[in-house]
Amino acid sequence: MTKRRSRVLALMAPLALAAGFLPGWLATAAIEVDELDRYIFVANRTSAEIAVIDARNDQVVERLDLGSKPESFLLSGSLGLLVAAHPQERRLSILDLASKRTVEVIDAGFRPELIQMNGDGDLLAAADPASGRLLLTGLDGRELRQEIDGLPAPSDLVFDRDGERLFVASGSESRIDVVSLAEGRVTEVIDLDDELPGIADLVRTPGGGIALALHGQSGEVSVIDLPKAEAVAKLRLPGPALRGFPASNSQFFLIPNGQDGSISSVSTWTHRETARLPAAPDVQGVNLGMFDTLGFAISRSGRQAVALDLQDGQRVKAIDLPGTPETGVSAEAGTKLYVALSSSDQIAVIDLMHRRLLRLIDDVGEQPWAVNRAGGLSYCH
Repeated sequence: MTKRRSRVLALMAPLALAAGFLPGWLATAAIEVDELDRYIFVANRTSAEIAVIDARNDQVVERLDLGSKPESFLLSGSLGLLVAAHPQERRLSILDLASKRTVEVIDAGFRPELIQMNGDGDLLAAADPASGRLLLTGLDGRELRQEIDGLPAPSDLVFDRDGERLFVASGSESRIDVVSLAEGRVTEVIDLDDELPGIADLVRTPGGGIALALHGQSGEVSVIDLPKAEAVAKLRLPGPALRGFPASNSQFFLIPNGQDGSISSVSTWTHRETARLPAAPDVQGVNLGMFDTLGFAISRSGRQAVALDLQDGQRVKAIDLPGTPETGVSAEAGTKLYVALSSSDQIAVIDLMHRRLLRLIDDVGEQPWAVNRAGGLSYCH
């Protein structure tokens, strides 16, 4: 670094800090691993870098190089790790967020299209829908590596609350295989209605008591009691029922209906649809905030984030976005929503309290598509 630039840095740093921002080339602060939940991690479609945003000031503070583009990634807040899947290379990589270095590369031996982490963030499951193979591996240094073959086209993975069992949904059959981690094998099978198609999505409440198995285009949904490992109810929505989104209080799920652009609210107590809210077409995801009283449906084709009042069951406002939205994640105690805009190379920050677009964050890579954070309720990205 030249003396001239050193002087510029010395002069600019106090001003930048006083103004509450840092330009990208000046932002060199390390990630504070003990406060990992305040960071937003962003993957893009053109590079192997993950941009890291500090949600306190909405500035890009770090870039993590994974060596190759990840297809999905997860974060372990307890261990300070980022785990990425690279299906094309048939491997998983583990990056230590404190040192910003890849500390382990796992040769899966198959394409790890699906990855999931247990609640403690110290155990990883990876599966390949095509080959039906599953890998379980410890992330905290313990000697654990289990491999299971012969699963019928895995479509989703869900750990139970205690991390003692893994539920593996089948995309080709109406069933869920239950894997005991202690025994390292499938110990039981939850058989659903034979007339239903395979499972497109399996999602559980944060409390771990109830899960929903969504049967895709049919709009059929099976309700699963996870502790008992049995189906307890079935309901039919307009469909297609492709993804479910649980409330943080475990009281309900929100499910987008592609047919009519509505959002169904399903109670975990009655196992029934309790409300159907008008939203928007082509909803890619639903994020909740403000203590689960407000939902935001992300409409890709509409380029909007549609605010839903979950107490009154009303569509209250549509916020136009300057790019094509992909995925979103809420942060800052559910007061802010971060949405990846792939066509404008930005992250949109939405103020959930005032239901408005707060700002746009640049310099997050070309075609950002996945946002995630430690401790969030979002899917693996």
